[in-house]
Amino acid sequence: METHYTFIDGLSYDDVLLQPGYSEILPRDCDVKTTLCDGINLNLPIISAAMDTVTEEKLAIAIALEGGAGVIHRNLNPDEQARQVSSVKRFLNWIIESPVTVPENAHVRDVRVLVDTFGVSGLPVVNSEGILKGIITNRDLRFCKDDSLPVTKVMTEELVIVKGDPSVEKAREKFSEYRIEKLPVVDEKGRLTGLITVTDMEKNQNFPNASVDKSGRLIVGAAVSPQDFSIRLPLLIKAKVDFVVLDTAHGDSKNVMDAVRQIKKEFKIPVIGGNVATKEGTKKLI
Repeated sequence: METHYTFIDGLSYDDVLLQPGYSEILPRDCDVKTTLCDGINLNLPIISAAMDTVTEEKLAIAIALEGGAGVIHRNLNPDEQARQVSSVKRFLNWIIESPVTVPENAHVRDVRVLVDTFGVSGLPVVNSEGILKGIITNRDLRFCKDDSLPVTKVMTEELVIVKGDPSVEKAREKFSEYRIEKLPVVDEKGRLTGLITVTDMEKNQNFPNASVDKSGRLIVGAAVSPQDFSIRLPLLIKAKVDFVVLDTAHGDSKNVMDAVRQIKKEFKIPVIGGNVATKEGTKKLI
């Protein structure tokens, strides 16, 4: 098959192709970390497009694990978009600050509903004051044939726990010594304050360059429009979205400028406005 190349008049191969020059920099010496906006740091300066053929939760997770960030598109109903953002935020944690729990007066059938709803493999059992009483896992459920049994009859009561604000090294020691999969974090009174899982520990080890927030969760953005941001943003903020992008074809317009101002004023969340193709449009957004 014959290949044809077309060049703009006056350009040669040397003008079009990248020509390497002398360098004293080795790849290991390069640092491509960048600040996306308002304290959101990326280890890889790449964000994916907020298009329905490009970015949903799976790509957002994959690109954040490598150090970039995904922007969930808005051709989804607001609830589904927020659910996908929440899914990305739950994929990776250091300490799960608000783990799904089950009250000690619940029954096995209640646990099965929570497991199916949240896709978790184990639930801490707490009393009315939030004090940890035990944990019930898929292993406990697997051998339980009576869904009417109280959780207290099925849960594991003898737990390995950690208090306060544990270090990664301390948590890793606990997992290694006791061969456990979940490590509850409690305060001095025994109240559950968080949960560390072996899965998250492994993910953190396997993806050291992941872009994460202060709590160790993956960075993720979501798209909104000047017409629907007031509906989407409360749901997205509840889902812990890190930033939003005004998804418009022409950002150098009054409605985009007004939307940027209103989002920053009312919702206090980092917002990226665009798209613009001129110096003047860029200045206006800045």
